[in-house]
Amino acid sequence: MLPVSYLWAIRERYGKSFTDRLVAYTTKELTDNPAIGPTERFPDWFVRAVTNANFVVDNKAEKMPAIRNILNQCEWLSGEGASQKN
Repeated sequence: MLPVSYLWAIRERYGKSFTDRLVAYTTKELTDNPAIGPTERFPDWFVRAVTNANFVVDNKAEKMPAIRNILNQCEWLSGEGASQKN
């Protein structure tokens, strides 16, 4: 499956409004806060951006465990980034 399919899975679970806002803030986070040094892998950077965006959209971060579970299913994001705990 394509990585965007996992964003769609989040949208199916939490709805258009929440997920569209999450993606918008994730995009803002990616552009405003570049990778931490040249060694940060894109999957780690992306998951960090989603996590930070989620705090804006869902400030209690109640949805983040389920979002992480969805992202962990994505082979492209699997590994340290998608499984790290913040």
